[in-house]
Amino acid sequence: MSGGEEDPLLVNSGGDGSTSWWVTHKKKFLIGAVVTVVVVVAVAVPLALLLDDSGITNCQELQNMQNNLGGKHKLSKNIDCSATRNWNDGAGFIPVGDYDNPFTGEFNGNGHTITGLYIYAPTRQYCGLFGRIYYAVGVKNVFLSGADVTCDGNTAALIGYDLRGKVTNSHVTGNIRGSNRVGGLIGYASSSTIEDCSADVSVTGSAEVGALIGGTQMGSAPENPILRCSSHGVVVGVSKVGGLVGGCGHAIRYSFSRATVSGESSVGGLAGYHIDKEIRDCYASGTVACTRSSSGTAEVGGFLGYTALSGRAVNSYSTGLVTFNYEGQYIGGFIGRGAATDCYWDVETSERDTSAGDAIGKTTQEMQTPSTYDTWDQNIWNFVQGEYPTLVEVPEPMSSKQ
Repeated sequence: MSGGEEDPLLVNSGGDGSTSWWVTHKKKFLIGAVVTVVVVVAVAVPLALLLDDSGITNCQELQNMQNNLGGKHKLSKNIDCSATRNWNDGAGFIPVGDYDNPFTGEFNGNGHTITGLYIYAPTRQYCGLFGRIYYAVGVKNVFLSGADVTCDGNTAALIGYDLRGKVTNSHVTGNIRGSNRVGGLIGYASSSTIEDCSADVSVTGSAEVGALIGGTQMGSAPENPILRCSSHGVVVGVSKVGGLVGGCGHAIRYSFSRATVSGESSVGGLAGYHIDKEIRDCYASGTVACTRSSSGTAEVGGFLGYTALSGRAVNSYSTGLVTFNYEGQYIGGFIGRGAATDCYWDVETSERDTSAGDAIGKTTQEMQTPSTYDTWDQNIWNFVQGEYPTLVEVPEPMSSKQ
């Protein structure tokens, strides 16, 4: 008996096509006769992997994610969505997922950019590229450039409302307008994981307004802090207004804001209102303005407006100017009302020489001297003589991308 040759063929299993089969024909030769032996080997290869999976290539395909809310979606190129200004009689892009039918799948931008996303629905709740996310696998690796979103509550460029989703390495620029829970990246986040994200935006709203996130869940214990996030831009609101987060129930770590912030009560350079958790190793450098037209309780600070219950700032600092119309209660250089440990603010640039929470005021020269921060972790902070400290792992917010 001599050797033979193999001739593999691919066939489908039938049914839903979830398994493909490789069939090998072994031809064997025996005393002048040819005997063909068919050997069938099952290989668990999803049929989808054998087909062309090119991903999303244009804005219409992006809109079509609405037809598969639990699916895996990815971008295969940069996408220009500027034409959405003319969609749906001027209402623009329709957010993917809403309260009754949320997005539960996965979205990977693969480092690509979506430019010019436009939504105009002033009475609509849950607005953004994704309106509402519910226990989704995650949204990651996407950059929204020049987004223009006008809605009611739970509004942002990327996600209006996120419940227990995971958002990583995602970045936005643009203009966002709404009422309550308005943010650049996320309008409202409940027990969510948010890491390595940034926003360079103009955000306008009423309550719970922030450059990165409008508000996060309060009164419970989300397992994951907001990590390595940053913001630039302008934030305008009335209450619970912050440079990074407006109203915050998450812990925050290794994050900063350079946004300019204005509001009437619970207004802060990093967070306006913060409860129960710890903000550690963060800083804020934007101007904070109290716009109250009458005297009264304001709770305004260069870093935090008000941190309540067991909330506390640790190993953090602020440098922004703090302005106000009336010298009301709880206006501080670092924190308006609440607790702080090993925290500092610049008394010269803030033009405030008092603060709540045991924060320590320093001159600009002292703030730019590394020995001021002897108890801080040098693996987290960069210290250079003549400069304010910066965070080792957190870059500036993305304002452009090739």
